[in-house]
Amino acid sequence: MNDPEPRLGREAVERRESLLRELRPIVERRGRRRVAVRLGMTAAAAVLVGALGFIAWPAGKRPEQVAVAEHEPKAAPTIHTPEPQPVVQAEPAPMVKIERVRTEPDIVSRLSVRSPVKVQRVGDEDLLAALREAGQEPGLVRIDGRVVVAGNYGR
Repeated sequence: MNDPEPRLGREAVERRESLLRELRPIVERRGRRRVAVRLGMTAAAAVLVGALGFIAWPAGKRPEQVAVAEHEPKAAPTIHTPEPQPVVQAEPAPMVKIERVRTEPDIVSRLSVRSPVKVQRVGDEDLLAALREAGQEPGLVRIDGRVVVAGNYGR
């Protein structure tokens, strides 16, 4: 049972050898085809990457072939350097001034805006009566403890 190679009968050995002879060319052919497909895919990917690189390359940066004509050496050109500009002193940054502002007790009363309209608190019944006097048909809606005046106002 622990034998690495089971012992086969004469017919089984012949059958195995016959199958091996039949299958070996098929297996080799498939292996060659698999390698050819891999090489073809790799070549196609390389061509695609090259084509995309050529298309994406900026038009002005593409290398060009330039014909070089023979000529006589010329004298070195003179280089004209611009005259240096005078250095302008920058204005110093403005000084930052920090002051402590003290709070005045009557600042709110002095700077508050006083409205010329008098505000009067009224109850629900007084509000409804005032709206009826103005020719409006009001209604009060109570939602979650809030009171909303309902009606067609300003239309």
